[in-house]
Amino acid sequence: MGIINSGFLTVSTFLQQHIYHVPEYQRGYSWTEDQLEDYWIDLMQLAEDDGLGSHFLGQIVVHFERDTEKWFIIDGQQRTSTSIIILDAIRDILDHLHEVEHLEDAKIEADDLTSKYIGRVTPKRNDERLILGETDKEFFKKIVQRRGIIHSENIKVKRLSNSEELILKASKYFHKKLNELVNEEKDPDAKYNKIISVMNLILDQFKVMYVETDDINEAFIIFETLNARGKELETSDLLKNHVFRSSSDRIENIKEKWSRMIENLDNADPTKFIRHYWNGKYKFVREKDLYKNIRKEIDTPQKVEELIDTLVDLSELYFALNNPKSINYYQSPSLNERMTELQNLGAKSYYPILLGLENKHYSEEDIDQVLAALECLIVRNFVVSSKVANKYEIEFAKIARQINNDDYVTSQSIVEAVRDLIISDEEFKENFKYFTTKKTPVIRYLLRKIHNSFNYETRIINDNGRIHIEHIMPKKPREWKVSEDVHKDYLWRLGNLTLLGEEYNRSATNKTFDLKKEVYKKSQIKMTKQLENYDTWKVKDIEKRQMEFADISVGIWAK
Repeated sequence: MGIINSGFLTVSTFLQQHIYHVPEYQRGYSWTEDQLEDYWIDLMQLAEDDGLGSHFLGQIVVHFERDTEKWFIIDGQQRTSTSIIILDAIRDILDHLHEVEHLEDAKIEADDLTSKYIGRVTPKRNDERLILGETDKEFFKKIVQRRGIIHSENIKVKRLSNSEELILKASKYFHKKLNELVNEEKDPDAKYNKIISVMNLILDQFKVMYVETDDINEAFIIFETLNARGKELETSDLLKNHVFRSSSDRIENIKEKWSRMIENLDNADPTKFIRHYWNGKYKFVREKDLYKNIRKEIDTPQKVEELIDTLVDLSELYFALNNPKSINYYQSPSLNERMTELQNLGAKSYYPILLGLENKHYSEEDIDQVLAALECLIVRNFVVSSKVANKYEIEFAKIARQINNDDYVTSQSIVEAVRDLIISDEEFKENFKYFTTKKTPVIRYLLRKIHNSFNYETRIINDNGRIHIEHIMPKKPREWKVSEDVHKDYLWRLGNLTLLGEEYNRSATNKTFDLKKEVYKKSQIKMTKQLENYDTWKVKDIEKRQMEFADISVGIWAK
C-alpha cells in the first residue's frame, strides 16, 4: 500500500506507539564514544538554552509487516537503542533516589519509564519495547532492559562481541555523565528535579522524523534516499540493504552468504572489494556511483544470488591481496611472493585483473605470468615514471572485463595486453636516472631485485629487521663537504642507497666515506661490498651508480 504514517514525533510518542524489532540482517549496535558524546552535548545544549525549543535526533524508517503484525526499524536502530540506554540510566538513578532517599515520586517515574519506553524484563518476563537482532538481543535485555544496576566489573569483557562491548560502554558512559550531573546537587529533591528535567528533555524535546510503510521495498527506498548524501552510512551498507531487499524468498540464504563474505574479508573494506570485482565484470564506475549501478543491474533474486556467490568465492583472495604476508593463498611460492612484492609497491589498481583470473579459474602458472607482467608495468610506469594510476585503473578494469567475458584465448594474450601498456625502455631508463623516493618498502624492493638479478649465490631476504637501508652520503653529513642543495637533491637518489645486513653499524652511519667503506667491505651483500672500489663519493659517483642500476633494471623489468 505504501506510507501509512509519517511526521515529526517526540521520542516519547515514537517509543510508545509500537513494540519495535530490529531485522536480523541489520548490523549490531555500533555507536562509539564520539556519537555518544554528540548525543550528550545536544542534550546539554537543549538544557542550557531555553530558546532552542527542540532537538532533531534524526530519521526513523519503519516497515510494518502485516503478516506478522510487527514493526521493523529499517533505519534508526542506533539512535533508538541509544535513547533507551540513556533512559535506563535515568531509571537507575530514580530507583536509587527512591531506595536511599525514599522519594515516592522517583519510583513512580521509574515505573513509567519501564512500562512505556523500556519494557518489563525479568527472569520470567520478556515484554521489551525494543527487540534487537539475535547478535545483541540477550545482552541488551540483561544490561539495559532488565531493571536494576548491573555491576560492570562482573562482566567478562573479553568474551563480549564488538557490539555487546559497545552497548556496555554506552551504558557506562551515560551512567557516569548523569551521575556527575545529578551529584552537583546536594538536596535529594534537587537531584530528583534535575534528573526529571533531563528525562523530559529526551522524551518531549528530542524529535524524530518518523516514516512508516507496509511496503518493504518502499521502506528501503526511503532509507536509501535519506542516507544517500550522509556520511553515517557506508556504501557497503546501502549495497547490503539493496541485496537483501531484492532477495525475496532467498533472503535467509543470502544473509548467511553475505555474513560469510564479511567474515572472509576480515579487515578489508567490503565496498572497495565489491567495486574491484564490479569494475572487472561490468561498466567501470567510481565508488560514489557503485550503489546506483548495482541497484540498476542486480534487480532479481537470481542475479542477487549469482553476485553474492561470486563475491563469497573471491572474498578470501581479496583478503590475501591485502594481507599477503599473513596468508599464503596459492600453493605456488612464487605467486605468493609476487603478491607480497606488489603490496610493498602499494599497488591495488590491478586487483580486478586478479579477481577476474581467479573467477575464470586460470591456473596458478597462468596467474603468475600475468602478475609478472603487471609487476613490470607497475615498477616502470608507476613507481619509477610516476604515471597517474587512475588512467591505468580504467585500463586494468577493461582487461578484467575481457577476462570475465572469455575474450582471451590464452593467458599469454592477457600478458600481451598488459605489456602493450608498459612504457618503452628508453623512457624507463631516462626516468630511472633521476629516480628518487623516500618510500622505504619501495627502496628495499628495488635494491633487492637489482642485487638478486646478478647474484644468485647470496639472495637478499625480505626482512626489515635484518636488512637495513643505508644512505652512503648520510642524512647528517657533518663530516662531509657537501652543499645543502646537493645533499637535498641526492640524499634519496637510488644510487646513493644500499642495503646492509648484520654488519650494520649505526655508529658509522654519519662518518666519512673512507670510514664507511670499512663497514661495506665486510658486507655479504655484493652491491654494498662493491662500494669499496670507489675512491670518492661525490655527485658523479652517485649518478654513475644509478645509471648502472638503470641499465640492469631494463633487463629485470623487461617489457
